[in-house]
Amino acid sequence: MRVDSLICGVVRIRPICRAALLFCFILVFLNVAAAIDRSSVTDLFARAEQVKRSDHAEFTRLLQALEAERANLEPVQRDHLTYLGAWRHTYAGEYKKAIAEFEAMINRPIDATLRSRATATLVNALTIARRYDESFRYLSQLLDQLPSITDKEVRSQALGVAALLHNQVGQYEISIDYSDSMLRESTTPWVLCGAAQLKFESQLKSGRLRDVNPDLDNWVQRCVQAREFVFANIMRSYMAKLLIIGHREGEAIQLLLAHEDEVKTTGYPILLSEYYSVLANAYWAKSDASNATRFGLKALESGGNNKFTEPLVEAYRVLFEVAEKQGEKQQALDYHKEFMAADKAYLNDVSARQLAFQMAQHQAVASKLQIESLNQQNQVLQLKQDLAAKAAQNTRLVFTLLLGFLAFIGLWAYKTKRSQMH
Repeated sequence: MRVDSLICGVVRIRPICRAALLFCFILVFLNVAAAIDRSSVTDLFARAEQVKRSDHAEFTRLLQALEAERANLEPVQRDHLTYLGAWRHTYAGEYKKAIAEFEAMINRPIDATLRSRATATLVNALTIARRYDESFRYLSQLLDQLPSITDKEVRSQALGVAALLHNQVGQYEISIDYSDSMLRESTTPWVLCGAAQLKFESQLKSGRLRDVNPDLDNWVQRCVQAREFVFANIMRSYMAKLLIIGHREGEAIQLLLAHEDEVKTTGYPILLSEYYSVLANAYWAKSDASNATRFGLKALESGGNNKFTEPLVEAYRVLFEVAEKQGEKQQALDYHKEFMAADKAYLNDVSARQLAFQMAQHQAVASKLQIESLNQQNQVLQLKQDLAAKAAQNTRLVFTLLLGFLAFIGLWAYKTKRSQMH
């Protein structure tokens, strides 16, 4: 009887056990699949960060793949994806979109490190968009947070945008100081390449860099090896400018043409415009009107939304001079009008930069004076409080002495009375 019952019990339980085991297997499979998916997403983010300056097409594909998974991402990952999207808008010259997205990010609760990264890139976007007053305002906030930023890459990014902004306003020594800080603090390739590029830019614009030197060439090679093609080719454009100044236009042309495909891979409008503008200038210096016109037009086409920049001013100048030399009067007039408009806008922009810097300096001084005034007021209030406390203490002391004196008089009178009665 017992055996039959036991057998029947096993028979009844066996399907339940199978179902339970199947359910466990499904849970394990789902957990493994989720872990694989999370790992895959992490890899996509890491790859996107790695290629965003070297391969724009792949970076765009990675963002599209991550965007398709946005609903399944964790909150921190969604914020990271938003940051990368806004970064891409900045890179592509879509500054209005980028600025709006960055400001929305930093005005809501997000990870502190990502907030600092977003603020730094916002300063970069505002600077390139020629909104210098706002650039200095956000930079001031970022630099105030710098002592509390522990992530070395984020610190370097903050120092980098400070160097960039001070380069834009002609404060080259300050920019070099920030670049040197980046070179001292970091070992990350993109940080080092960015710092070197900013430092050479400061030296070139301030007249301290007058010829191609081994240090500049070595940094170009280091950045190419690190696949930091944007920084490497911006520095190559500096080399080409120095070669043109030294009347070595042929070497400048050879240098730039040899790496044109590499420049195209970056898809960076600012770099493309600069590259083709320098090529147009080099060809025109050799009196090659055809190629000067071809690359001048390429500079205009590739500039994107970056209107009235120095490369575009140079491109319009070359196109105007070529047309004038060839006797194409109407075309020369049209290019001259564009050149004058671009040149005026660029000079106005330079003036606006200087004014913004001076206003930022005045505001810093005013803030310092206000803080000193508040400190002095606090000191006066503290002195008044101390005096009031001292006065209260003295009053208590006098009152205590008076009570003691009255007690002494009373005791003396009492003893005198008793003595008289005796």
